[in-house]
Amino acid sequence: MKSKYLILILLLISVSSFAQYSEIKGDTIFNTIDKDGLKQGFWKKPYSNGNIKYYGFFKDNNPIGKFNRYDKYGNIEAELYYSANTNNTYITYFHKNGKIKTKGKFINQKKDSIWNFYTNNGHLINKVHYNNNEKDGLETKFYKNGKILEEIIWTNGKKNGFLRTYYKSGTNRSKIFFNNDIYDGDYIIFFEQGNVKIKGSFVNNMKHGMWTYYNLDGTVKQEIEYINDKATNQKELDSLENIELIKLEKNKGKIQDPRDAIYNQIPPK
Repeated sequence: MKSKYLILILLLISVSSFAQYSEIKGDTIFNTIDKDGLKQGFWKKPYSNGNIKYYGFFKDNNPIGKFNRYDKYGNIEAELYYSANTNNTYITYFHKNGKIKTKGKFINQKKDSIWNFYTNNGHLINKVHYNNNEKDGLETKFYKNGKILEEIIWTNGKKNGFLRTYYKSGTNRSKIFFNNDIYDGDYIIFFEQGNVKIKGSFVNNMKHGMWTYYNLDGTVKQEIEYINDKATNQKELDSLENIELIKLEKNKGKIQDPRDAIYNQIPPK
């Protein structure tokens, strides 16, 4: 008789402990923590307003398979897929209107492989290769009409090789050489018609040698010789260069990675 009472007491304790760590909705049990303190099964976490923050599945405290993340208004923010028995996570971020914003891959919570970025109308505007959270390989930016805006090769997060930019028509706009993230080589700017507008060179981030400025018809407008970044008629030349540099830089910063706050929430806690 005593043994029967003991078994009944142990069963009640077990049920009580299970209820303390789990929520049951329909046929699904959520938010289960096992006897070792590990997350198991389906989990969901709400915002203070009651809307779901994330929803997914854990095994031995590790997220497995598909996870959905939402903003506090209920709009999907990200869809993640955790590959079982690997450190790979595939992720898709969304704009507020539900269109895809970014698609990419993490290895050990660091960006890796090809990442694609889109406008809220679905146009691809940036495609870049990452390795160990650094840009590494070809990066290509696009106009909304699908034509290439810019191309550059990265090595461990630094520009290396020619930065090429293009007009919307597809003709060359600039061809600028980088070495280890600094200007070091040819610097050429083109008219949209294809003729050279400015031609010069850098050595170790300093203008060096003859810089030639052309009119649209190909005739020479001005020539300035540089030695270690020093030239005659500096004010006049700076004025000419600044006009072109402002045009080249006006789109800088418009194509950005999604918020780091989201990157840092993998896996969700």
